[in-house]
Amino acid sequence: MRGVLCAMVVLSACTSQVAILDRGSAADDDHCMCDDGQLCAVDRCVDTAGITSLSAGYRHTCRVKDAALECWGENRAGQLGLGDANERMSPVRVGDGSSWLEVSAAEEHTCAIASPGRLYCWGNNMSGQLGTRDQASKNAPRRVGTFDDFLHVYAGGDSTCALRAGGAMYCWGATGQLLAGPGDIETPVIVDEPIEVVAGSTFREVSLGASHACAIRQDRALFCWGQNGDGQLGIGMISDMAKSPTQVAGERWEHVAAGQHHTCGIRDGALFCWGRGDSFELGIINNRRRNSAFAPQRTGDAVDWASVAVGGSHSCALNDAKRLFCWGRNAEGQIGMTPSPPIEAPATVDQNKRFKAITLGAAHSCALDTGQTMYCWGTNDEGQLGFGDHMPRMMPTALD
Repeated sequence: MRGVLCAMVVLSACTSQVAILDRGSAADDDHCMCDDGQLCAVDRCVDTAGITSLSAGYRHTCRVKDAALECWGENRAGQLGLGDANERMSPVRVGDGSSWLEVSAAEEHTCAIASPGRLYCWGNNMSGQLGTRDQASKNAPRRVGTFDDFLHVYAGGDSTCALRAGGAMYCWGATGQLLAGPGDIETPVIVDEPIEVVAGSTFREVSLGASHACAIRQDRALFCWGQNGDGQLGIGMISDMAKSPTQVAGERWEHVAAGQHHTCGIRDGALFCWGRGDSFELGIINNRRRNSAFAPQRTGDAVDWASVAVGGSHSCALNDAKRLFCWGRNAEGQIGMTPSPPIEAPATVDQNKRFKAITLGAAHSCALDTGQTMYCWGTNDEGQLGFGDHMPRMMPTALD
């Protein structure tokens, strides 16, 4: 594992991730009978026109457009789901289905949900992150389990988690992000099929980093677990690992986004970040350890943040006015500005545009504006921007 999480979008950002997809209105009956142009999402009918989900992986990107799934970029482990290991420099349709609801791209694997709530994964499976009860990698979508009521999926590092209807959380893959599972796991083991995490509890949102995870319970309490060498769990100390979900200080958490070595969250409209901050990805300065923090630290003074996304060493957030702000490492232009030293605090990206979703990879970024146009920028060494070449883009550039 090269170590970066990946941030799936939210219509509110890596929205924390819970899809850009609007959950829609209740179906007419228990069988989820929907109108033309809609799909059944467990028990809701949702519109499918345009881009409804997008997610940046380490060096690849995927989106759901008009209910079809498209991926592009790096493909060494088959993470594009196209049946081979060849890179693609522009969006390519995955399979021939048109019933996709949501996608989440990670380091070298990808997962997606098809109507009404069937889960599929593909790519690297050395740690069991595909949930297919083996460790064989797959270069095309493979059904995970038999449940058909998955609402959201979250892929990151070498693990995957998903929420079923009702909020039960299931996870599988490397145990650095799964130690809340059954028993007291003292040594790393592979969990190659979905297991319920924290049985009896229900959650509203999950985010997976390179080797840690965070989840917001239905009562809006925030819990994190996994590796903590950089303070990315936000529990006020550095430790090797938290073996079970540990509550993070504060109440009424609305969103959380876990990255490579840092985490950000929104609470009562205010933005907080913690973990490693060597590239100012926290948007704060902490003189005790350069600009890192082991507990949530306030990023700026604004109280109108709507969503947040984190990548390798940069972060972005959207406010209620749908303006996009980014900060952190910018050597590859991933902040959406001419390459420069790290940006220390949230800076506006393209003041003329309004965005409703943002997703970050290791060193590239993609966003969806309110007019349903997708923009990407940053490094493009594997074609992850989707423009048919390897040229980086320093500013948000429209992608068909």
